[in-house]
Amino acid sequence: MERQIIQHNGTDIKTVAVELQEVRFHDAARHFAVADAKVDGKLATVVGDLPLVRRGAQLVVSGVWEDHPWFGRQLQVSEARLNSPNEAELLELLCSLPSIGKRRALRVIDEHGCRDLIARIDADPRRILSATGLREATLERACAHWTLERVTRSLRAMLRPAGVSHLAPFLYGRWGAEAEVIVRDDPWRLGVDYPVSFAALEVLSNSRNSKHRSHAAICHCIREAERLEGHTVVRVEALLGAAVKLDDGADDVALNGCVRLGAVIEEDGNVSLVETFRSERLLAGRLMSLSRAMTTPKRAPEFLKESTLDVTQVRAVVGGLSRGVSIVTGGPGTGKTRILRELVRSGNSFGWKVAACAPTGKAARRLSVAIDQPATTVHSLLEYSHTGWPKRNFDFPLDADLIMVDEVSMLDQQTACALAVAIRDGARLVLVGDPDQLPSVGCGRVLADLLSSEVFPITCLERIYRRHEGSQITAGAEAINEGRAPDENMTGKDLFFIEEADPKRLADLVVELATGQIPETFDISPLHDLLIMAPSRRGPAGTIALCERFSRAFGLEREELAPGLFAGDRLVWTENDRELGLFNGSILHLVARSNDLLLLHDEENCSVVVPAARASALSPAWCLTVHRGQGSQAPIVILVLEGGKTHPNLLTRQMLYTALTRAQQVAFVVGDLSLIPEIAARDGSHLRQTRLSSLLKF
Repeated sequence: MERQIIQHNGTDIKTVAVELQEVRFHDAARHFAVADAKVDGKLATVVGDLPLVRRGAQLVVSGVWEDHPWFGRQLQVSEARLNSPNEAELLELLCSLPSIGKRRALRVIDEHGCRDLIARIDADPRRILSATGLREATLERACAHWTLERVTRSLRAMLRPAGVSHLAPFLYGRWGAEAEVIVRDDPWRLGVDYPVSFAALEVLSNSRNSKHRSHAAICHCIREAERLEGHTVVRVEALLGAAVKLDDGADDVALNGCVRLGAVIEEDGNVSLVETFRSERLLAGRLMSLSRAMTTPKRAPEFLKESTLDVTQVRAVVGGLSRGVSIVTGGPGTGKTRILRELVRSGNSFGWKVAACAPTGKAARRLSVAIDQPATTVHSLLEYSHTGWPKRNFDFPLDADLIMVDEVSMLDQQTACALAVAIRDGARLVLVGDPDQLPSVGCGRVLADLLSSEVFPITCLERIYRRHEGSQITAGAEAINEGRAPDENMTGKDLFFIEEADPKRLADLVVELATGQIPETFDISPLHDLLIMAPSRRGPAGTIALCERFSRAFGLEREELAPGLFAGDRLVWTENDRELGLFNGSILHLVARSNDLLLLHDEENCSVVVPAARASALSPAWCLTVHRGQGSQAPIVILVLEGGKTHPNLLTRQMLYTALTRAQQVAFVVGDLSLIPEIAARDGSHLRQTRLSSLLKF
């Protein structure tokens, strides 16, 4: 993407008093906020690191006025402090420190007063914060947090133009007071050890002469291969071919330099980032260890003999109870959920602690309902903290005897590794998934590699119970998995094909079908019973354009309740937040706003309250990408196939299969039908390059 240049209205730093009005965006982890504020009596936008982010906060900020090509005139903040903070504002600021709640914060204010309190904490945090009554180790953490926020403030301002201010604490921890000098003199060093894009580094540096520039180009290309292609390894030839386009010096010598710096590892002509290399090795080793640790097979409970499970399903349950690692695969309706229910029932009868999880919040909620037991996301199970690291690990393992993971096809390499490390020896791990679905959004192809290694016991379910005999969706899915296009002459029962090759007319047709013909014909609610998906976000019939069209077509009130979000919008929550009870993939409907709070309804029509400052975690969901909709199901599914510029890597048989099998009753494929034979023939499972399977066989 071409870099946007921001025009400065002079380089003089301006210091002004502001009062925050509407908070449009706030990312606490990255110390970044966008808010409307009163500046010299006029409404303006302030952008940057603000000490207190809420309506009515009084701040003194220093910064420069800039004209952004997209967002207009803004005050880019380089430094900010509270302006004569009152008790409520000081309370909020103190409560942002670890282990300090309202009661302890009030102790500080009662003992030291409000006047110049922040300056006094800056001068001697231990003396002032000791009033909280915290124990020594906890007090030390709170003081360190306050000091780190203070000393990294200018470093964050330096990094903010490149969008990487969140790295400031890490850089300070590594280089100390020298961090600012190092970043100023040679920012290319950041691209070797940290996930900073090449374009961001060019924003920070005007020099092309650094020896680290070619190193940064190589590391950037590997990270892009992980992010965009899902690879965990890249062939040397392909890597250098891509890197030399960024820097002429990206050759074998530069690659050897990256190896010496400890940033990458080369093995048999394959190159990986060192953290990915170690993650794959650790995952393989841990799974093998779990498999070997199970030395006392558990007999199946007697009630299994009286169940209606077929022979294959019984074998899957017994395998899950008796093996350290076991895998169950099968398509929709083959009884995978039934097996999970029986595993829960059996584990409870043995007095085991059973944990159930799935990669996404949507899948976890469906799993919880299906097995009648609480289920969480994998991240919640591992207790990931705001630092990005899980609390559960080898030293603090999960307190569970049986761990069941559903929808394993969506499990990426790093998350799988974190899960395996957190399982203690002697526990059972059961992995359940459909290998024909799309792979994970993150890098790796964990389920496919586990299956191809043939190291662990695998039960493959083939008999379909859920769909009626003669289902065209079932027949179409089978044809797709065999690399053939579904027979379009069979359309008209539960699978329909509608041709429209023109992208603009295609968008009109999809809106017409979803708002009129389909709801009337099948007597459904288009807001709750219809799932619309497309392979790509871009294009006239991509998810972005269709979301905007549907938002207008459903006749919603156009009252804007948050930036870009309107009353009645169907939205998807894109983060995991245990405090709010929301998981990545949760579908919500925006109802109203009260002051700084948004009122939404979930799919069960239960009320959910979200701070308006968290609106950035909400995205329109009238139309989802197939990847985003992978953990969902709906009575009616519409897959929109737009030809032209859609990236070939998005048009795979796994995408087509995943979309069709989301339908519980009827599926529609609408668009350029000439793409279907090509899509069915393109096997995306072999597009990703990984080393996990070979490590397991070694």
